[in-house]
Amino acid sequence: MGLFRTGAGLLGVCLATAALAEPVTLTARGTGFTVTGELLEFDGARYVIASPIGRLTIPASETDCAGAACPPPPPAGGAVRIAGGGALAALLAPALVEAMAFAAGGTAERSPEAPDGALRLVAPFGGAEPAEYVIDPFGDPAGASIVLAADAGEGAALAHDALVLLVSPASPVASLTLADAGRILSGAATDWSDVGGPPGRIALHLPASGPEAEAMAAFLPSGAAPASGATRHASLRDLSDAVARDPAALGLATLAFERSARALRLETECGVPAQADGFAVKAGDYPFVRPLAARPGGRLSPAAQALLDFAESEAGQAEIAALGAVDARLETLGLNAQGARIATGFLKARAPAAATLMAEFAASIVAAERLSATIRFSEGDASLPPESRSKLAALAEAAAEGAFAGREILVIGFADDADGFASGVALSVRRAEAAETALRRALSAAGAGPVQTRTSGYGPLAPVSCPGPGGRRVEFWVRPAARP
Repeated sequence: MGLFRTGAGLLGVCLATAALAEPVTLTARGTGFTVTGELLEFDGARYVIASPIGRLTIPASETDCAGAACPPPPPAGGAVRIAGGGALAALLAPALVEAMAFAAGGTAERSPEAPDGALRLVAPFGGAEPAEYVIDPFGDPAGASIVLAADAGEGAALAHDALVLLVSPASPVASLTLADAGRILSGAATDWSDVGGPPGRIALHLPASGPEAEAMAAFLPSGAAPASGATRHASLRDLSDAVARDPAALGLATLAFERSARALRLETECGVPAQADGFAVKAGDYPFVRPLAARPGGRLSPAAQALLDFAESEAGQAEIAALGAVDARLETLGLNAQGARIATGFLKARAPAAATLMAEFAASIVAAERLSATIRFSEGDASLPPESRSKLAALAEAAAEGAFAGREILVIGFADDADGFASGVALSVRRAEAAETALRRALSAAGAGPVQTRTSGYGPLAPVSCPGPGGRRVEFWVRPAARP
C-alpha cells in the first residue's frame, strides 16, 4: 500500500450559525481592501462569501469581519480549549500538542492547574509567547475553541478509528459473524461453544461509559441491552490489556486501543469479511468506522490555528498513525489484496448480463490500485453528499503534486441490491458521472495539470461491506494511462 499526503483543509467544515447567508464586509488588514457579500461558510480559518464577482474564499487571519453574520472573535490571550472526542481525543490531542511544540524547537509543559478531567499544556507554537492548551475530551463542548467529534459531517476527518471486537493473541478464535457478536454482547451467548468455538465461558469486557459504550448498540440485536455480567472498564487501555491477558476473553474497544490484543475479523451477510485495517477504515468499507473531526467554536486564535495546521501536516498525520489511530492521508490498495470481494462479485453474478459486467469490471482494474477516498450516497440518490468535497479536494491536491502523473483515474459507481440490477447499474453510472464532474472542478481549483478520467458503473456487483450503505458508493482507482 502507498501513501499520499493528506488533502488540504482537514477543518473544511461549516460553522453552523443561523446568521450564515447574511451580508458581511471583509477588510484586508494590510491594504484596507474591502469586499461585501453573503457569508456562505466559515471553518474557523477561512470565510467563503458570495460576492458581486463570484464565490470567494478569504483567509480569516488576514481580514476583519463586520456584520451580524460574522462569527465571534477568539478570546484575547485566553487558553485554547479543546473539548469532546472521547477516548480517541484523549489519546491524540495531548500528543499532537507535544509534537507541535517539539517541531517548534521547544517542549510542552504539563500543568496540574486544569479543570477536573482535563489536561493543561503550555507549548510554543511559533508565536511570541507560548500558548495554553486545555484538553477536555469528555467535557462539555460549549465555549470550546476546538470541538472534536466522532462525526466528520461536511468536513474531512482529522483521524479515523473503528469499533472492534478484541481477543487475546492466544485465543483460537479468528472471526465472528455479526449475529454471533450481537449474541455475546447481549448475554444471549455466554460460552465460546455457543458461537462455534472451543468449550469455555466467555469473559466479556465492555467500556463503562463514553461514546464507545453508546456506540455498542450498533452490534446489539434490535432492542437488546448489553450483557449485565460483563466486566466494565473506565479506560479502553485497561480493557484491551485485560483482554490480551486472558485467552477466554472478548472485549469491545476501538482499533486505536488494540495494543497487545487482536482485533477479530467479522463475517458479514454478503460474504465479504470485514477486517478493521487502515485502508478499510479510511475508505469506510469496515462497517463500524468512527471518524474524528475538528470543528471550530468560533474564529480561531493563532494558537488554535497552529495546532490544526500541525495536525493536518505530514508530521502531524505521522504522529497520529504512530499512536495507533488511522491517519487521514490518502492511501492505495493493490488488486491482490482485494481477492475476496472480486471472488464474491463473480459468485453473485449468476445472470449472463451480471457476469458480463463483472468480467468488464475485473478487466478494467487488472493493473489498477484503489484509492482510499470513497464517496457514500443516500439510498436511491446520485447527489453528492457535503462530505464528498474534502475527499475530492484531497484527490485534486494529490494530482496537483504529481501523484497521478502518467496514470488515469477511474471513477467507478456502485449501488445496492435493493435497487435492482438494471436500475442499479444506471444509478451507479449517474453517481460516477456526478463524482467525475465534481472532481474536474476540484482539479481545476487545485491547479492540477491535465488528468485523464474514466467513468463506469457496476450496480450491486463487487460489494465491499455490509450491513449499511456499503453498496451506495463511488470508488476511485488509478492505473497507467493509455498511450495516445
